[in-house]
Amino acid sequence: MSHHTRARRPSRLRLDVVRFYAECLAEHGHQITPDHLVLPMSPYVADSREQAIKEAGPYTLYFNQTLFSHGNITEAQLQQQRGYLSANPHDYVRPEYRAALTGERSRYRDMTLADLERNQALPWGRPAEVRDKLIAEAEGVGANTLVLNFNRVPCPMLCSWSSCAALAPRCCRRCRRTR
Repeated sequence: MSHHTRARRPSRLRLDVVRFYAECLAEHGHQITPDHLVLPMSPYVADSREQAIKEAGPYTLYFNQTLFSHGNITEAQLQQQRGYLSANPHDYVRPEYRAALTGERSRYRDMTLADLERNQALPWGRPAEVRDKLIAEAEGVGANTLVLNFNRVPCPMLCSWSSCAALAPRCCRRCRRTR
């Protein structure tokens, strides 16, 4: 772990989801293993976390404010009305974390750069910091697989390739050693 990055615990919401999945598997005679869990993450590598926010932040805001929030039904209540969700779709999540699952469109549309700066969960920053966050998240829930999405935001292809190229050698060597 780099001296600049604190090990981060996975969100309690994510832990609730994993716990529920493990319970469902157990009900059917199966046991959860690290190979059952696949975590999607959207890392961005730069010279610093501040630089990552400066480079990828505007594209992330564009994605959330314009692309994602336009035409998607993100609100749980509307999804229930259309038959996508049951009456109590998130009853496995502790009540204090259910608000994160409501999908209020304003959460996407009203996002600001300041919100991104405060979001310490973003795996954005220097290569070692990003690697350490990714590994801590996977280890925190017991997952063997991360799906890294280097172009979730509509940033120029060069942004994505440089981020991937900077992270790959550092992350892959460390991941192989931790297994």
